[in-house]
Amino acid sequence: ERWVEIWNNVFMQFNKQEDGKLTDLPNQNIDTGMGLERTVAVLNGFKSVYQTDAFANILQEISRHSDYQDLHLDPVGEKPEHNSMRIVADHIRSGVIMIGDGIAPSNVERGYILRRLLRRAIRHGRKLGINNNLCQSIAKIVIAEMGEAYPELRQKKDEILSALEAEEKQFRSTLEKGEREFLKIIERGMGQGSGGKILEGETAFDLYQTYGFPIEMTEEIAREHGYEVDIKGFEKAHEAHQQKSREGAAGRFAGGLSGEDLEAEKKLHTATHLMNAALKKYVGEHVHQKGAHINAERLRFDFTHEDKLDDETVAKIEQYVNEAIAADVEIGYTEMPVEEAKAKGAIGIFTDRYGEKVKVYQMGDHSLEICGGPHADRTGELGTFKIKKQENVGKGVRRIKAVLV
Repeated sequence: ERWVEIWNNVFMQFNKQEDGKLTDLPNQNIDTGMGLERTVAVLNGFKSVYQTDAFANILQEISRHSDYQDLHLDPVGEKPEHNSMRIVADHIRSGVIMIGDGIAPSNVERGYILRRLLRRAIRHGRKLGINNNLCQSIAKIVIAEMGEAYPELRQKKDEILSALEAEEKQFRSTLEKGEREFLKIIERGMGQGSGGKILEGETAFDLYQTYGFPIEMTEEIAREHGYEVDIKGFEKAHEAHQQKSREGAAGRFAGGLSGEDLEAEKKLHTATHLMNAALKKYVGEHVHQKGAHINAERLRFDFTHEDKLDDETVAKIEQYVNEAIAADVEIGYTEMPVEEAKAKGAIGIFTDRYGEKVKVYQMGDHSLEICGGPHADRTGELGTFKIKKQENVGKGVRRIKAVLV
């Protein structure tokens, strides 16, 4: 209890071969990592990084908005409220840095880590009596204090605040309902069979699917009420849901096609690839497909973006697509592992559960995208591309309707 690691050194000396033999590396190095804030805490005789200047203003802001106005005066306090304060401070600060690095909240990979951090912070903020604008309030302090060392925070301030607002608004709308449902489950005595208090896996999955509770949050809430969660049962229910979704998708044409007039739809679907690439180029790398529907007359494409596209941007997108059509390049695909496709820069809806290998469709230098098809054989078959309408379909999501004439 009298020590804490603030620095470690890894001596890079050997290469371990498949047979276990160690051979000297051509360049031998020392990989050293120091915890700056922990070092500051130790040099000042503090018990915790939360007593350093790095957290002072953040903790004071949390305390000011909470039902516990003097909470920040004891950063290492052992009451549940003190723990919630520290969780809020750490998680939102981490979230701000992650968004500044280009990560967006989602249900996969790094985006899921970010979402878990923010949702846990929002829940603990609620336990302190903070019921609105928690993330943005703390984020402004983080950006002000860390913006000099991390200039991307100041450059992306509006994007960071917008992403935090959207995530908090989305989760708060279901957080209270989800916790209320959890209490009902306990009151009904569910899970109190032999072997103690166990929350069934299917129930945990329902909290995830219906209320957006990450399984780690459900475990935390369960512990607070003396329950454990059947993790294997949760994973089984999750996999069953994914399998059902895959089977449903297999019954439809890929890419949102309706199947009414396949030739016309193939051309519009191909044009969607080109438009997606153009959006990435002229609107920004933050653009990701959120949905699509195609029939014989038009394509409809939903994507992540806050504002209506101006006339100049629309013209650039149309020009990009029509120049690709005029180039009359061949459209083909290559099968490869999804990680290789990502490394090559292929566009994809990476929230999807891809198989071991994916098809990556290429249209010259104009488009490289993961897709299941079907497509035209050459871009020259498409005609002339024209954007007809823009719509707002929700917070941070825009819709384009376009045609080929």
